[in-house]
Amino acid sequence: MLPAEASALALVCALARIVLWPFTTHSPRNKRSKFHSSYEFGCAIAVKNALEYTALHPSQRAKHDRQSRAMMTSIPPLTTTTIWAILDETLDDATVNQLVWHGLGYRYDATSDRWDTTAVSPDWQEAYPEPPDFIEHRPPNVKLTRSIPAENKQLLKEKLGFQGYKVGELIPRKTRRATIANWLLSYMQQTGLDSYEDSN
Repeated sequence: MLPAEASALALVCALARIVLWPFTTHSPRNKRSKFHSSYEFGCAIAVKNALEYTALHPSQRAKHDRQSRAMMTSIPPLTTTTIWAILDETLDDATVNQLVWHGLGYRYDATSDRWDTTAVSPDWQEAYPEPPDFIEHRPPNVKLTRSIPAENKQLLKEKLGFQGYKVGELIPRKTRRATIANWLLSYMQQTGLDSYEDSN
C-alpha cells in the first residue's frame, strides 16, 4: 500500500464513521445494526493498519514492501483447508492476496525488485502491471469474479457445501474473500489440484 493510498483509506473510513454515527449511537443498544458493528470493526482495523504504515519512515516502508513480496515464496499449499481458512478469515489478507497473485502468474523478482508478469494473461497485465489488493479494492475483485467460468461459479456450494454468509455478515471484505475462495477453487479444478488433493 502506498502512503497516499493509506491516508486515503484512513480518511474514507473516518468519514464513514461520521455518516454511520447517528445510526449506531441514537438507536437502542439491542437494535444496533450488525452491519454497522461489523463495518466499524473492519474500518477500525483498516484505519489502524493504514496509519501504522503511513507513520513508517520511507526506508521502513520499503523494507515492509520487500518483506511482503518475499512472502510469495512461503504461501500455504492450495487445498480445501486453505480455502476454508480464507472464508473463515483465519488466513491473513496478505497471504490471501498472494495466493491469487500466484494463481494469476505474478512472480516477484527480488533481483530486479520488480514484478515479473511473463506468465500473466494479457488482460490482467494491461489492467494491473503490479498485482492488486483483491480484498481492499472492488474493481480487481469484480474482474476476478467475471473471470470464473460459468460452470465453476457455484463451486463453494458444490465442493465445500458453503451456504454463504449470514445477512449481518455481508460486508465487502467477506464477500470479496468468498469471490477469491471461489476463484481459487476454480483454479484448482482447472489445473487438476483438486484431483491431486482427493487422491491423498
